[in-house]
Amino acid sequence: ASIITDTAAVCGDAVTLLAVETPYFGYWLSDTSVTYIVDSTSNPVLATTTVFDPTPHTLTWNVNNSDVCFSSDEIEIRFLEPIPDGGNVAGPDQILFYNFETVMEGTDPIIGFAIWERLSGTGDISNPDDPTTSITNLEFGTSYYQYSINNGVCDPVTDTMSIDVRPVNQTNGFSPNGDGINDLFVINGIENTRGNRLVVFDNWGDVVFEANDYQNDWDGKKRNGADLPSDTYYFILTIPELEPGEYSGYLILKR
Repeated sequence: ASIITDTAAVCGDAVTLLAVETPYFGYWLSDTSVTYIVDSTSNPVLATTTVFDPTPHTLTWNVNNSDVCFSSDEIEIRFLEPIPDGGNVAGPDQILFYNFETVMEGTDPIIGFAIWERLSGTGDISNPDDPTTSITNLEFGTSYYQYSINNGVCDPVTDTMSIDVRPVNQTNGFSPNGDGINDLFVINGIENTRGNRLVVFDNWGDVVFEANDYQNDWDGKKRNGADLPSDTYYFILTIPELEPGEYSGYLILKR
């Protein structure tokens, strides 16, 4: 007796097996957890069906020559459920301001295993086989990553995401009126720099605020503590570790 089909695992809940035809009496047997469909027990073609179950199931093709000679062959099969495609399984794209590390959060696979891969750009993935993993050593620019969920048998589900690392970026205005919303002048990424200096001027060129190692904490007051009026102001931001190192712009203060 011999089974021709060489299948250890199938994607889905059905598989067709084929055994060598015999002039003698042949029949299929299976463990009790598998049901099968066959025209007759002597047919060497067997279509098996079962619920999704990664546990191996044993099916046996038996040949009996009038109870004188007996032979058999068996095969173990695992039925794996197709991986559901959840769409955005890699998580959202990210924009970082002067920050060169972050965490990527892929969808935790219900079935199978996951793997992260860098497609282009920079960054070292700490644990490529962990859905939630940190990535370090990023550089300025956009990098792309692929996240795949695979069980080794069914078609994998893949998704891509990007991480865009940019220099510091300031808001164009703020409203320091004490309502807890947009009360501070924020420069995205400034907290990750060293030795920065911020100087703010009014329309006449007078310095109204200055700070070394600015930490996004200016609430629109003069150096003497008085509130500045609503107006357009100008700033110079110096970051020695960046090129060109000096940035200038304007901001709108509205009370």
